[in-house]
Amino acid sequence: MTLTAAASAGPAGAEAPIGRDEAKATVGADLPLVKTPKRLLALCFGLTFVVCSALVPRFILYSSPPSGDQALYLMGVITLAQDRDLHLRNNYRNQDEDKFYSLAPHPPGFVGIGGSPPLSTHLAFSKARPADEWYNFHFPGLPLLLVPAWLIGSWFALWWPATIVFMCLIGGLVALNVFLLAHEISGRRWIACAAWLPIAFSNPVMSYSFLLFPELPSGLLLTYALRRLALGWVTNGAMRLLLVGGCIAYLPWLAWRCLPISAVLLLYGLIQWWRRPRGDRVAARG
Repeated sequence: MTLTAAASAGPAGAEAPIGRDEAKATVGADLPLVKTPKRLLALCFGLTFVVCSALVPRFILYSSPPSGDQALYLMGVITLAQDRDLHLRNNYRNQDEDKFYSLAPHPPGFVGIGGSPPLSTHLAFSKARPADEWYNFHFPGLPLLLVPAWLIGSWFALWWPATIVFMCLIGGLVALNVFLLAHEISGRRWIACAAWLPIAFSNPVMSYSFLLFPELPSGLLLTYALRRLALGWVTNGAMRLLLVGGCIAYLPWLAWRCLPISAVLLLYGLIQWWRRPRGDRVAARG
């Protein structure tokens, strides 16, 4: 059975995915375009985000201040938010790490198993730069994403906790895309819910929702770009294609290890472009 026919008929007991006219747009797609009620999508995202956000105070009670490379990522956030550059020397000299060390919140019953000053520099080494230029060893992709949350957190002197809430937002979007992918593969809402529930509220998605590492954002960009490309080139409008391209291009800025993922997604995008309906390709050439 072709994908178009499968999209029209769907598996036994599944929701009717799309109409006949819409099914034509899935030519060359690897996933059928199924319709999901917006209230169900809002529930999947909202419940994940609310539950994780509600646990942030409990997390800070035990894991504060941030430990490991999280502090180094936060220094990248600080220099972008305060100085609008990537140069870290003045930030270390001004002891800007106090915003997430000595000024970190200490709620009643605080345990505080985490890092402690002084913060090691862990700089990117290069003989091509003057010795007084200090740059973070880690890529700026994650710090750039966290800048808005850091600025909002500065209004309440809760710089670091605000970035954790933002990571919970990313976790909610990852869980939502897991639900959508499972629904598109199976065509059944109960299967999508069965996939979403344990993934959203267990390791690693829920654990990384409280940690400042690039794994969760890279998972979101990967899942979204893969889903949209698998739905077919024609199914995506210009804005969605632009967003998919942005996801693919941004992945290497999160970490070098994301470069192979970005390359594979780019190759898949070119394949999907070539697999467009012939009439669409001819029209594009004209």
